[in-house]
Amino acid sequence: MQKITQTLIRWVPSGVGLGATVHSALNQEWTRAIALSFITACLSLWVRFSGKFMETLEEAAAQRGADSAQWMIKAADRFTLAIVSNFQSRYYQSLVYALRDFRTQGLKTKGPFALNLEKVFVPLQLAPETADKISSAMIAVRNARENLTIWDFLARLSEQPTFRRIVVLGPPGSGKSTLLEHLALAYAQNKQPRQHAKAPALIPVLLYLRDVQDAILVRGIADTDAPPTLAALIQQQSAIQKLKPPEDWFEIRLQQGKCLILLDGLDEVADMTRRQQVSRWIDEQMLNYPTTAFIVTSRPFGYRSAPLGQVGLVAEVQPFTLKQVEQFINNWYLQNEIMSRLGKDDPGVRQVAQQQSSDLFNRIKHNPALASMALNPLLLTMIATVHCYQGALPGRRVQLYAEICDVLLGRRQDAKGMVQFLTAAQKKLVLQVLALKRMQKKTREFKKVTGCILIREKLTSVAGDGADPEEFLEQIENISGLLVQRQPDVYEFVHKSFQEYLAAAQIKESKQEFLLTHSIDDPWWDETIRLYAAQGDASNLIWAALDQPSVVSLTLAYDCLEEGLSVQPDVRRQLEETLESGLESTDAEIFKLAAEVKLSRRLNRLLRIDDTTEIDTCYITCAEYQLFIDEKRVSGEDCQPDHWQTAKFPAGDAMKPITGVRASDAEEFCEWLTQRSSPLGDTFLEGSSSVFVGEARFRLPKGAEMQEHPLSVNQVGCWCNVGDRQLIVGIDPDQWQRWQNELAEIVGSDRHLTRELNRALNRNNYKTLHSSSPLNLLYQALSFTAHSDLDLNLDLDFARSRIIDFESDFETEPAISLEQGLVYLISLVRDRTRSLNYDFTIQRNYDLSQLRAYTLLTSALFKLISEAYDRAARNRGLLPTQKPTRKDCEDLSREYLNKSSEAFNLYAFFVLIDQRRAGQFPAWESIRIVKQKTNS
Repeated sequence: MQKITQTLIRWVPSGVGLGATVHSALNQEWTRAIALSFITACLSLWVRFSGKFMETLEEAAAQRGADSAQWMIKAADRFTLAIVSNFQSRYYQSLVYALRDFRTQGLKTKGPFALNLEKVFVPLQLAPETADKISSAMIAVRNARENLTIWDFLARLSEQPTFRRIVVLGPPGSGKSTLLEHLALAYAQNKQPRQHAKAPALIPVLLYLRDVQDAILVRGIADTDAPPTLAALIQQQSAIQKLKPPEDWFEIRLQQGKCLILLDGLDEVADMTRRQQVSRWIDEQMLNYPTTAFIVTSRPFGYRSAPLGQVGLVAEVQPFTLKQVEQFINNWYLQNEIMSRLGKDDPGVRQVAQQQSSDLFNRIKHNPALASMALNPLLLTMIATVHCYQGALPGRRVQLYAEICDVLLGRRQDAKGMVQFLTAAQKKLVLQVLALKRMQKKTREFKKVTGCILIREKLTSVAGDGADPEEFLEQIENISGLLVQRQPDVYEFVHKSFQEYLAAAQIKESKQEFLLTHSIDDPWWDETIRLYAAQGDASNLIWAALDQPSVVSLTLAYDCLEEGLSVQPDVRRQLEETLESGLESTDAEIFKLAAEVKLSRRLNRLLRIDDTTEIDTCYITCAEYQLFIDEKRVSGEDCQPDHWQTAKFPAGDAMKPITGVRASDAEEFCEWLTQRSSPLGDTFLEGSSSVFVGEARFRLPKGAEMQEHPLSVNQVGCWCNVGDRQLIVGIDPDQWQRWQNELAEIVGSDRHLTRELNRALNRNNYKTLHSSSPLNLLYQALSFTAHSDLDLNLDLDFARSRIIDFESDFETEPAISLEQGLVYLISLVRDRTRSLNYDFTIQRNYDLSQLRAYTLLTSALFKLISEAYDRAARNRGLLPTQKPTRKDCEDLSREYLNKSSEAFNLYAFFVLIDQRRAGQFPAWESIRIVKQKTNS
């Protein structure tokens, strides 16, 4: 069309001129016709001229227009990009402002400073409900690190699309909300690569389902109105609206799969019908945005009643390990100390924080009940806060339980804006009655109908006739988390310690102390008794234990002495004298009772490493080991340390670590402890090793366990299993070096060396070597050595005499070869040198002078043999035959040189034993125990 128009514009003037010329000629207007003809010709020339002119002009104008259009388009793009980039930056900054503080919802005792979430957070371990949902590569990661974190799943979004839809389940206080806040904060600060090198770049969106449930379930005037899409819901949030996002900003990125949607607290949609509707809405959004990653958190009960149909993986939050507990406490105290110093972070600040965190961690380690609670991040936060600002651990544990119950029963829900019909104090009164009744029945479990009957009267008294016991139990389970449903309609307290605390509170309130004094010898009540003692005077409980002395009652009495709010002075004095005097008593029965109490308290305070392993926090004492010695002596076995002068530890050493223990005795002690602690278990032989079948067994620690949980005593170590060997671990390297130097000096200055050699020489008379004897060849080799320039610092005649002595050992085998004879000679010494970790078999009161002489002699012989073979390797003419070969001689020379060194080390050890017996050198080989649960 454009070309037609341009043609018409060019040719119309010429056509009009030609027509006018023809018209004038027909009318015989010749002058006019000539003029018009000239004009028409000029117009024709114009047509030819204007064609190129217009084309060129149009092209230039078109280029100018195109350039202008491109400039305008780019300017518009830059403007739009500026708006979008500015919004994303402002959005990320708003997330940082909202999420950077570590929150402690509902905690009554709070510090004056908000802590940095990024610096306090400890990554949670996750375990998929079914292993078939994860790849072999992730299984390898889990086996290598013994855990998986949420970042391991996010890093594999491109490889496993099912990881785009994850549900994270966990009990109350397990850190689910904090996990999502940590994710959003990390992405907002672009720090996801620090968490995992393969973490994808995503835009985080965090929504609390309890806050958005109304918006999700809203309907318009017509019932057919659909709920908002995810993008619309995000845009509706007041925090987003304040930032004025560009239109469809979230919609576009959701469609592109660039977002990470974090939906927290499905269980906090309290009404089950509404929760199921919210669950269906989430499923719809997962279908609408199939390439977008979703993570939904919930307590198990909330998810089971409203599961997601589109979920790809369900993962469960794992309890903290002891290492995570320590890491959290260190992080928490460091950040608290830095904030209290207005952000100052220097070595002095870190030292103060380390001292405080170490104190708390040690208290937790030595208290099994606290250690069990500390595996829950919320409870651990409460423990740390109370410890920091009230100094209430462990002696005031009862205040900690009160604080935790108060939070779980009320304030945490208040902080979240959840409706409560009873106060925390009212709920606690009802649960106290239930807890005491369960304690009296010696069980934690109860059926729902039984629980309703037990609490009905108390619930009515605090809430009125309209209160429903069944609804109360469900609320405590689903919201507070103090009760759990182990089986359909079968409940129990989430941890026995809460049941025991609430029972103790009820006994105190109802003034029923007699229930505890009558049960002072019953292990079922021990923690309840401790918690009761912590709330008042413990004197009556201790008197009851002294009146009924037993291992159980006296063990409990000492705990009450430590944790009781108050104890009368005469009661305290009586109890302390009972244990101290008992451990040093010469009366066997009194000593045994005191030592049993000591051992019992130890076994009750082992440090939990993980679900199956506990380790001792100090070495076994002489008094405790004496129980083992005495019992073994009844069956004719001697297990006392070699340097003891008698079968009883020296006076005054009852509380000192046992030292000088052989490795075999240390293992035997663990076996003895296992048998007495698990009377229903049994030990069977499998090949050359024994296998215990029972609930748990005691063993020596592994080297790695000692490194992870070292003791502060640097002059005593313990036997450990390191690979296939048993070694002493735990002694300071500098101390080792000092002892080695001292022992070397003692051995080097042994003035009895010559006397011992002569004694060995004179034990047998010289004999004549048979010319056919294989040892005659060795004698010839030694003769060559004697005429060499070697300086062995030993009497060659002495060495020859010992060869004559050994000759008698070979007379029964006249055809034995030289090599066989040497192998046999090695075996004679190997029996005494096979365990140079100082675990050998001799009588406890053996005269070591003979062994010292023998091992020193053996060392000398092996050194001579080594030198003989070395000469033979360099001079083949020394041996009457061509066997062995040169390489054989070199190998044998090295072997005998090593054996010479081993034998001399054993000689040095015998010197060490003599020095210990004389009280001139310390013993360091002790025992530390590990309790290992079995799979049976």
